[in-house]
Amino acid sequence: MPILVCHVGWMAAYEGIVGQPDRIVGGGAWVRKNKDGGETCNFLKCDDGYVYGHVETIKGKKDRPISIEMLGAKPDAPFVDHIDVVWTATDPNKRGRWVVGWYRDARVYRERVPFRKLPSAQHRLERFKDDYRIRARAENMVIIPHKQRNIGLGRGKGWIGQANWWFPEKQSNAAIRRFVETMRARLDAGPDLVPGNNGGSGGGKWGAKSDPLRNAQVEAAAILKVREHFLGHRIKSVEKDNLGWDLEARSKGGGAALRLEVKGLFGNELKIGLTSNEYRAFKKHMDGAMPEYRLCVVTGALSGKPRLVVFRFDAARQRWIDDHTNNIVAPGINIVQAAIVSLG
Repeated sequence: MPILVCHVGWMAAYEGIVGQPDRIVGGGAWVRKNKDGGETCNFLKCDDGYVYGHVETIKGKKDRPISIEMLGAKPDAPFVDHIDVVWTATDPNKRGRWVVGWYRDARVYRERVPFRKLPSAQHRLERFKDDYRIRARAENMVIIPHKQRNIGLGRGKGWIGQANWWFPEKQSNAAIRRFVETMRARLDAGPDLVPGNNGGSGGGKWGAKSDPLRNAQVEAAAILKVREHFLGHRIKSVEKDNLGWDLEARSKGGGAALRLEVKGLFGNELKIGLTSNEYRAFKKHMDGAMPEYRLCVVTGALSGKPRLVVFRFDAARQRWIDDHTNNIVAPGINIVQAAIVSLG
């Protein structure tokens, strides 16, 4: 799906401001004057199961259309479907534009669309919520809690400018291409690593999750970190194929695909478990039968600064090495046994 980036004011949850603890910061002269804006309910799940997004398009006395033909629409089409809309805002503390959330598989309208009926009780309490530009199913919406907003945009030629909407895939700047690839990896990773999403009140904390859910979030975050590390490759997920590795990364220049086994860790201790299938692949690599194998371990996966180490076995030195530093590592391998016992 094409990507459209829309820039709005900064909020925590975007579920309204009347009776809510949230406030809007930035967003232009209108927000500064009114302490409000059309985007304050952009991530509010409405009664009909949709979210309705506003991005400001008025400049002076002119309301500008969004050039949806840049997203594949016909010149006379009123809207275009199947668009990934990435929402950004300027962080009032550390400045710069940051991704605050997204809608997947959205409908984007060329002109603003008046509500026939306000879609939620919160909309009926708010001012300036009479229309919208973008609509998506609520289950396709993800809001990133403000402390986890870590995908930034650059500045300068090709980046988003005075208009609040931007088509990054139309740019040739290498830094913008990397942004698009990073954004694609985050979109494809799904919402599991983002707490408080899909209509929740954005207040989830990593430590408050149950262990199974936290483990799933750790694995999702690790997969994302590895995808970002191999941005120059075409990535295929084989996690459900039970092969003994999770991803296959093929260089755009061709050649054999790397087989990446990914392990995520909540803490910083480099100790992992391998299933029988995973251990068979690990052994084949050590025996020289699978040179494309890499063991990718992400520590502090849910922290602000996860660390990735990629290991491979050097057949000539008969040693495991850090693929980045080329330093030798000496893993301790403890083989354990398990059994399945049927009683009756």
